[in-house]
Amino acid sequence: MNYPVSLNLRGKTCVIVGGGAVAARKIAGLLDTGSSIVVMSPTLDESLRDTALCKDLHWLQQCWSPGSLLPLAPSLVFAATDKEEVNREVAEEARQLGALVNVADDGQAGDFSNMAVLRRPPLLVALDSGGASPALVRWLRDRIASCIREEHATLAHWLGDLRPGLHTVIPKQERRQAFYREVLESDVLALLGSDKEEEARRLMNSMLEDSR
Repeated sequence: MNYPVSLNLRGKTCVIVGGGAVAARKIAGLLDTGSSIVVMSPTLDESLRDTALCKDLHWLQQCWSPGSLLPLAPSLVFAATDKEEVNREVAEEARQLGALVNVADDGQAGDFSNMAVLRRPPLLVALDSGGASPALVRWLRDRIASCIREEHATLAHWLGDLRPGLHTVIPKQERRQAFYREVLESDVLALLGSDKEEEARRLMNSMLEDSR
């Protein structure tokens, strides 16, 4: 049984060994994480050419060789070449350096696998079947996408802004939980979904005042 986590990669170095279509998919998921992305490959997939100009991505135009990960001090490594033996060697070296590693051609050989992800910042929904059925996972993600809309993301931002100081406004935890439930069960989301943001904000602020 795997343990799901959401990693904070800001300021960390993530290395992708390989420059093909698989590497391109890994990079796409890393671009907005605030990490420093290093691609090690003699060539790049065409879809990565423009991405390679990104300030958060550095292209090392070389093949992997033993010891080449050491000066990079990676926190996360993706072994994504088209050679099984090279991927295994990359994974072994990454572990020796204390990095978590994903092996693209064998999910069981790595420390973690990528999930099917739905992003509505700051909301993130990730699904995984443990390798049993990636097709089912993608199907479920697409169904969930229709249920999580922009108004949910907006409300998440609002509640996130309130949260740091809410314990001083509503000292009792049970009252804070009741406030959250009241907001979620109210017309705030419906108003946001109807582009009535000011009305939604006034309604939430009114419930906050009533909870003091």
